[in-house]
Amino acid sequence: MRIREAAALLNVSPDFLRSLEQRGAVPPFSRDLNGHRRLTAIDILRLRAVIYRGDGGTEVWEWAARHGLSWPDTNAERSA
Repeated sequence: MRIREAAALLNVSPDFLRSLEQRGAVPPFSRDLNGHRRLTAIDILRLRAVIYRGDGGTEVWEWAARHGLSWPDTNAERSA
């Protein structure tokens, strides 16, 4: 997914996502052969966790499921 698409999904600007990457709030995004950022589902979930920590208690895996993204070890997270 390109950064523009990820930003739209997360309701933030692409510049905001770039700033999170540059400040080290999330690991560096992978890049394609042209140098464009390519975000994975895991990148999106990490960003979501950083951006919406105080969003009223929605768990990351619930948000992921609503947006068609998989969350690793979902059952382990729920039972914790």
